[in-house]
Amino acid sequence: MAAQRGIQIPQTTPNDRAHVIDELLGRPLTPAAATAIALLANPRMTSIYAQLGSAGAEVLQAGRLSNPALNASIGFTSAVGAVDRFSFGLAQDFLNLLLLPARTRLAKADFARTQLEAAGAAMSLAADVDRAYYGYVAARQLAELRAAIADAAEISAELAARLHAAGNISRLDLALQQSAAAQAQLDRIDADGARDAARFALNRVMGLSADRVRWEAPGSLPLPPAVGDNIDTLQTIAARDRLDLQAARGRVGMLEDQLGIARQSRLVDSASIGVTHERDTDNSRITGPDLSLSLPLFDQGQGRMLAAQAELEQARADADALWIDISNDVQLAAGQVTAAHARVRVLRDRLVPLREQIVARTQEQMNFMLVDTFDLLLARQQEFDAWRRYIEATRDYWLARIDLAHATGGHLPVADSGKVIDMNDIVPRNDMAPTSSSDAAPAPATDIQPAPDPR
Repeated sequence: MAAQRGIQIPQTTPNDRAHVIDELLGRPLTPAAATAIALLANPRMTSIYAQLGSAGAEVLQAGRLSNPALNASIGFTSAVGAVDRFSFGLAQDFLNLLLLPARTRLAKADFARTQLEAAGAAMSLAADVDRAYYGYVAARQLAELRAAIADAAEISAELAARLHAAGNISRLDLALQQSAAAQAQLDRIDADGARDAARFALNRVMGLSADRVRWEAPGSLPLPPAVGDNIDTLQTIAARDRLDLQAARGRVGMLEDQLGIARQSRLVDSASIGVTHERDTDNSRITGPDLSLSLPLFDQGQGRMLAAQAELEQARADADALWIDISNDVQLAAGQVTAAHARVRVLRDRLVPLREQIVARTQEQMNFMLVDTFDLLLARQQEFDAWRRYIEATRDYWLARIDLAHATGGHLPVADSGKVIDMNDIVPRNDMAPTSSSDAAPAPATDIQPAPDPR
């Protein structure tokens, strides 16, 4: 069921599971590999498999007859020459025999529901892995960007110190540049901490201990696809593929069957049939059948009927409430994906290219002594800020898309983009000329050519 929704659970034995995990960790980590590791190593999956084993045991138990009951008694006589009275009997629960097919059917229905819940739990774990993976990739890219910003701020502070020493700027301007450099260093430290936290969060959700965090994830954030998903199609997919919804509806069907069984057996609490053998005091022997049947004089099963009916009504209400939540979640998640996609497009196609052009034009004006270096540094900082917002918007898009896929219960119809945000376009480089592309934002230049030393 998980494989039909794009989640491949590796088929391994307990003996080779550790080897498969080590092999996956030895390669560059991808979202699919991270999910495969989690499905093998995360203790949540062990608990899920244990639940399946428990439900399977219920099916096995429901298909077996109850053990027969053996009873025996002995009565000691005081009569001279008489023997003691002895009797024994063997009885089988007759009602248990009659309800055996129905009980087996209910146990199998409950096992099918448990399977749906287990597959749904695997899907939820896979979604958690995807969120942690994209969160880590974004945190690493932001940390690299913060490092570039901090380096640029240090250059600005060093240049300000030279200008102040030459008497060209005030001590206030120097303090402003130095404080900006210090703040950039603090932001860099915070970004490094966020990157490490995201790395261990991914390591934890994969089910790995802290000493196995040496894996590498070289991937960058993919760019969003050019088109979105149709909301009507998404609602149809959710109604068809949400495993928890199928489990809730399966529980309703099981309780309907259970109510029918309760109606059929409401007048009989217990019934058993067997054989009894007795030896009397005169040594005569009596053997014959034995029947035990409860009489519905005071209890005609009204309580059991009401309880079964109430449980069924509650299950129907829970299923209806779940569908209401799912349909609204799909609608909300689709709207969030659309909004996140719009933010990415504006940042990629407008703000980042404009900030890059501003840096290039400011560099040209500085070369002709029309503006000073600090104007260029300010333009550079604004360009870096646009890139930061672009990375965060792309991260938010993929997190929203993961939520949408989870809300629909499987993969989305629109394929993911294979292109990524290349960090080589964000880290410092020498090319100051503006570039543009329909697929990626122009790259910010970070190499500063300072004005001649005023001294």
